[in-house]
Amino acid sequence: MVDSIHKFDVKLENERVKLVPFIHPTHSQLMLDAHPPDTLYDLLPLGPFTSVDQFYSSFYSRRIEPNPLTDSLFAVFDKTRAPDAPEKEDGTTFAGMIGFLGTSFANLSTEIAYVVTLPAFQRTHVTGNAIGLLMKYALDTPDNGGLGLRRVQWCASTSNPKSANAAKRMEFVQEGIRRWNWVLSEEQGFLGGNGKALREGDPRPDCVGRDSYVLSVCWDDWENGVRELVEKSMNRKV
Repeated sequence: MVDSIHKFDVKLENERVKLVPFIHPTHSQLMLDAHPPDTLYDLLPLGPFTSVDQFYSSFYSRRIEPNPLTDSLFAVFDKTRAPDAPEKEDGTTFAGMIGFLGTSFANLSTEIAYVVTLPAFQRTHVTGNAIGLLMKYALDTPDNGGLGLRRVQWCASTSNPKSANAAKRMEFVQEGIRRWNWVLSEEQGFLGGNGKALREGDPRPDCVGRDSYVLSVCWDDWENGVRELVEKSMNRKV
């Protein structure tokens, strides 16, 4: 079985993008310093964040810290843009975050999640390259520097088809829709919900439900051409 305790403590990079393990509060502060609009989080099950402390209390301390064997977070840096803002590190510019969710080394599976690309870097090479680096790390065999997982999943709210389409551009294949798989908090509002009424007597009547697209790339897809297609997508000019 894979020694999972250290497998997320890695730096992943190519000529365009660098991913480093997310460090709180250093990278949390970069997220706040970028001043992203609240609308960035409208269809996501996290955020918006008003302070570093709130980033920690509402997200990092709940999702990442308690689950070091299953969940991980990476800070994303763009290597191609001249760093003319405070959100920079080693000559690169902070562009967002991305991570793994629900990793099972027993079942050799994971999900790419926590994908937040700052507005200035959307519709560029950043998101595709960040996704591709995680796919490569997850699906390549240990002999080739990867984890050797058999399945990488992507889930997106049915209210957020852009997220599903981003995954499809990276060769994820839609498997279906998982109904009622998230309960969204009152703070997260209704935008990411499924728009369906709850029954009388529901124990959380103020929290809407979310349906999710489920997509995946599996090891046999990866070894039979998807790796090359993903690398082509990562190298394309935007």
